[in-house]
Amino acid sequence: MVAILGATGGSFSVLRLSQCHNLANFSSIANCPNLQVLDLSHTEITDDQLAEILSAIGKNLRSLNLHFCSNLRNFSSIANCSRLQVLGLESTFITDAQLTVILSAIGGSLSVLNLHFCSNLRNFSSIANCPNLQVLDLSGTYITNEQLATILFAIGGSLRVLYPSYCWRLRDFSSIANCPNLQVLDLARTDINDQQLATILEAIGGNLRMLALEHCEQLTDFSSIANCPNLLALNLGGASITAERLSGLLEIIGGNLKVFISCSNLSAEERQGVVAAYPNIRVPLR
Repeated sequence: MVAILGATGGSFSVLRLSQCHNLANFSSIANCPNLQVLDLSHTEITDDQLAEILSAIGKNLRSLNLHFCSNLRNFSSIANCSRLQVLGLESTFITDAQLTVILSAIGGSLSVLNLHFCSNLRNFSSIANCPNLQVLDLSGTYITNEQLATILFAIGGSLRVLYPSYCWRLRDFSSIANCPNLQVLDLARTDINDQQLATILEAIGGNLRMLALEHCEQLTDFSSIANCPNLLALNLGGASITAERLSGLLEIIGGNLKVFISCSNLSAEERQGVVAAYPNIRVPLR
């Protein structure tokens, strides 16, 4: 790789090295001054190597993926990426202080931020420095009710995609109603209740295209989904709902659905009977 990037690195705009486990030296990436997309996910890159690379070429990067980079402990050099739009930090060891430094410096340019299962994070307030954020993945994090409300009050108007799934500390999801332009909402395996779901969907359901409520154990009333006439994908996996109520719901929203994962409490025959009237649903039920 050193020889290749040393000779032709100037012509590269995209470099994907995901799962290149044999690579030990990444410094030659600094020979790619025009790089805009860099994927280093699942690699053994170190703090010093990342800092060297981003100091040299960070100003031109638009997308940086560091998912599962288990050797990294210092992410502050990402603050050199002043034009970054997409930042993937899934399952990394980034800290509160480092996230604050990064988002204070470059948050204004970000449109996508992935913090999926970033287990060291406890303070998410710096996300409010991202006024143009459209995609926010907080799944599996330790975010609290108050922090989610603060973030969504500040930037909810710009969000199109929100993943607060698997967030076990969350009990109050009503602040999601501050996201009027939301199109994708994943609430899988959360403790959202009937009243909160109704509040959210009455406020923003008209724009939703995808809604995931898989294994939301507190939900018993799914009638508020009728406020989502434009849904293309609905995941009710693990939900407890009768065939009669499901049929009534699909009479309202079934016309547009392309993907529908049905309730596991219904038999295969019941599920097939409910969905048979909607030939547009082509994905098999499970």
